[in-house]
Amino acid sequence: MHVKFKLTITRLDMARTMTVALGDELWEYIESLIESGDYRTQSEVIRESLRLLREK
Repeated sequence: MHVKFKLTITRLDMARTMTVALGDELWEYIESLIESGDYRTQSEVIRESLRLLREK
């Protein structure tokens, strides 16, 4: 099963919305990071993930 959520990206007064489909395993991992207190929102998890990927 895929879980879909809307990700809103804001840049210089311009908001864009992107729909991302995640499998159950990734969705549950994101939720576990939030429940552990490491992150407050799904957006924080996605931003940090993309930042780390960019640095790679």
